[in-house]
Amino acid sequence: MTKISVFLLFLLSGFLVAQDRIKQDTKSEAKIEFQISQYSPIMSSTVGIPLQYSGKISPEMKCYWHANYGHFLSWKEPDYKVKFLGSDVVNSGEKLYWSYRLEDTEKPAKIEILVMVIDLSKREIVATAHINIGWKDNMAVVVEK
Repeated sequence: MTKISVFLLFLLSGFLVAQDRIKQDTKSEAKIEFQISQYSPIMSSTVGIPLQYSGKISPEMKCYWHANYGHFLSWKEPDYKVKFLGSDVVNSGEKLYWSYRLEDTEKPAKIEILVMVIDLSKREIVATAHINIGWKDNMAVVVEK
């Protein structure tokens, strides 16, 4: 288990205990934006479902992303090289992509992607958001609305 995975598990366990301390004003505006709602790795136009946290992010805040299946990727200018990021990612709110491998034989019935926004200066979870993804014909996924 990587250091980031251990750290995220620690944060997630703290999140479950401290849910009542989440600020209501930021929680209500928290969501994950996605530009496409269907995806398959055999599509040639994109490397995954583009995801971005839509709320306010200050310099002392970080987004902690977790997917219970699949992985996150980075794909951006200037070189547009695809970088594998894993199923747990920390960033400052930049766009990332979620994908999976067609070769995987065991697939969960439902995929959940979670983002927690942490104010590092206050050591506080200020927002959370999640999306669920389902399967379409076992070859593609669809973001559930």
